[in-house]
Amino acid sequence: MIVTLAQRGYAAMTIDGVARDAGVAKTAIYRRWPSKAEMVFALVIHGSEISAPADHGDLRDEVTALVERIVELLGAPAVRGCLPALLTDLRANPQIARRFRTSVIDPERAVVREIVARADRRGELRDGVDPDDVHAHVLGMVFAWVHLIDDLTAPDFTRRTVRSVLAVMER
Repeated sequence: MIVTLAQRGYAAMTIDGVARDAGVAKTAIYRRWPSKAEMVFALVIHGSEISAPADHGDLRDEVTALVERIVELLGAPAVRGCLPALLTDLRANPQIARRFRTSVIDPERAVVREIVARADRRGELRDGVDPDDVHAHVLGMVFAWVHLIDDLTAPDFTRRTVRSVLAVMER
């Protein structure tokens, strides 16, 4: 499927084509993923299993680990080629958007809540840090660098993202 995605692009990829290439019935694919968007996100970007970085005992280290993981996921060539169209599909169908929120966004937010809670226990946070804002900030910065600025070669890309996120979090 990743080869199909890389060769033909997200828009040209179909469940029928993936099933044919995999030598399975399309019902086998639909049993696992109710839509093309969910299948691509699960297989190419990340599955439903996402966990918080190890407790490093330091907010900067944990945010750096989180940003590096998101850069790794969103900066992969197959993802860079499909994410904008995939997000359009997700937004066009409220049912898919709800499933996406439940299976992807909510678990990601739980990871950020864990990082924020650890930092709060260590006394590293300013008052009023909202984990959902932190999540949006990280995703927004990475998305901008990957899809709008399109400069993953910037040597300080991750450092700049971490610095920006920490500026709204640290005491």
